[in-house]
Amino acid sequence: MIASLTSFIITRSTIQKQAISHSDQIVTQIAENINFVTKYYDDMMSHFIVDPKIQSAIWKSINLKDSNKEKQQNLDYINTSISDFLSTKSTDISALGIYASGGYSFGVFPKGISPNSFFDEAGKENNLLKKIVSANGSPVWVSPAEWLVHFNKKMNSIIICRNFNKIDSTRNIVLIMELKTYKLSDLCSPDGIYDESINNTSFIIDENGNIVSHMEENIIGQNIAAFIKSKPIIDRIKISKGLTSFRTTVNNTDSYISAIDISINENWKLINIIDNSLLYRDTYKAIYISIIIWGICVFIAFIISMGISLNVSIAVKTVAKGLSDIAEGETHLDKRLEITSNDEIRDLVIAFNKIQDKEKENIKSIKNSQLELIETLTTLQNTQAQLVQSEKMASLGSLVAGIAHEINTPIGISVTAASHIMSKTQDFTSLLESKTLKRSDLNELSTTLTEAMEILLRNLHRASELIKSFKQVAVDQTHEDKRELNVKKYLEEIVLSLTPSLKKRKINIHINCDDNIQIKVYAGSVSQIITNLIMNSLMHAYEIDDTGTIVIKAYNSADNKLILEFSDDGKGMEQDVVSKIFDPFFTTKRGNGGTGLGLHLVYNIVYQMLEGTIVCKSEPGKGTSFVIEFPIKE
Repeated sequence: MIASLTSFIITRSTIQKQAISHSDQIVTQIAENINFVTKYYDDMMSHFIVDPKIQSAIWKSINLKDSNKEKQQNLDYINTSISDFLSTKSTDISALGIYASGGYSFGVFPKGISPNSFFDEAGKENNLLKKIVSANGSPVWVSPAEWLVHFNKKMNSIIICRNFNKIDSTRNIVLIMELKTYKLSDLCSPDGIYDESINNTSFIIDENGNIVSHMEENIIGQNIAAFIKSKPIIDRIKISKGLTSFRTTVNNTDSYISAIDISINENWKLINIIDNSLLYRDTYKAIYISIIIWGICVFIAFIISMGISLNVSIAVKTVAKGLSDIAEGETHLDKRLEITSNDEIRDLVIAFNKIQDKEKENIKSIKNSQLELIETLTTLQNTQAQLVQSEKMASLGSLVAGIAHEINTPIGISVTAASHIMSKTQDFTSLLESKTLKRSDLNELSTTLTEAMEILLRNLHRASELIKSFKQVAVDQTHEDKRELNVKKYLEEIVLSLTPSLKKRKINIHINCDDNIQIKVYAGSVSQIITNLIMNSLMHAYEIDDTGTIVIKAYNSADNKLILEFSDDGKGMEQDVVSKIFDPFFTTKRGNGGTGLGLHLVYNIVYQMLEGTIVCKSEPGKGTSFVIEFPIKE
């Protein structure tokens, strides 16, 4: 069966190649025949008209006066010569006429055609005569469709026209020859070219797609569009140059088309179409026979095998029943098959019982491994959750330490100012009690108190702002409640809470956000995201002495989402690093403070808490950007 199919595929491919080659051979051979025929009829016209006697007779018939007897003799000579020519060429030529400008005509014209046909109603030469004249003596083949256009006369034959103005340089003298042979088989005599086993059709079309010659007479003069419904295929044929072959679908039929230019007219095409569906009839027939033979062989083999199987069916059923029991589950693994024979079936039963014992051991081992895996997975999940929580608390602890250090400075200054006020107040009290107080002492005390109070208020206000920012961020990071917030102000509070880490670095943070964007969101989630992204940039994007800029941009999208764009101009990352940055425990700074959980925490918050997305883009030397989108929900 496989051999038959393989043979079919190989044969099919071979037939396809042969069909294309055969189609090309057909159009090439017919084109060569047409070239020969073209030259044959051209030589025939030339041989007739170059006869000095014919030329002299034509000239005299035109130029001598009607009363001259010699003129009539020449007219008779021309007509007799034409009649003799037609009688000897009766199998090829049906008409031969001569037209000379000025209204002169000789011989036999095609039926329904007269010399006056070359003029319009106004007496001017029509386009066909102009075309013949402009050919400068070369033959002009006129198709039936073109004849209909110029003469309003339906013709089924091909007519050849040629201008011989050398006879009389003052006149156009046109020789008109009508061919009897208008069918392609008659015109080209393609004996031995056509293969009846291949359904091919050959024909010639003119530049307008009208069929000039065909194997069937009734089709001549019709347009190719009546037989090929696809305009793109017709256009492809028309614009082809030289020999062109291609496979396509013609009127829902798989076909090969070959087209070639012919010498009759540079705009005419010879076309051959092969019906591909009929190429494989013999191949299909051979395959069908092979399938039938194969089926018979299979049937015979089946009968033989059935006879053999009856001898061992009882023993095999016993083993099959045992295998079926094992397949149903472990509850049947305790059932063992009994040995009832001393032949090959005995060996099969023994092997089966060994497999059953091994299967029991495997199931027990798999169960134990499954329990261990479940326990390990639970431990890993708990450990990961603890590590993520530890990361959150470590971040919060770092925030507390930084804020405590940051608050210490304004508080210290405030204590110093208060101590100075107390000292000056005590000095003032001593002067007052000793009654040595001067006006200058009072002025000095007033100035000192004013300056000290300004320092005190300024630093206490600074401490109050830090405490307020820390309180809000800390509360948000430890509580998972939604609250309404102003995005720009909240981003500023987050950045302010990170002042202890930022003041030691030459990194500027710019917040680009509209003042009026209000959202209701898990504020702690936003805080943890921004905090981790900033700390990630400080640790990985810049060295300790680098100068840089971080830009945080926030805006609403048209589909009711908040877009957070975080970007730095740091060192950037390779793509293999970018693909792993959200993986848990992945870090490029292990041993230098990196835990590999910061961006993993950000990823989980974005997708789980905010139900959004986060995308990272980075290139070495071009910085890193994160784009976060999440829906704004009530």
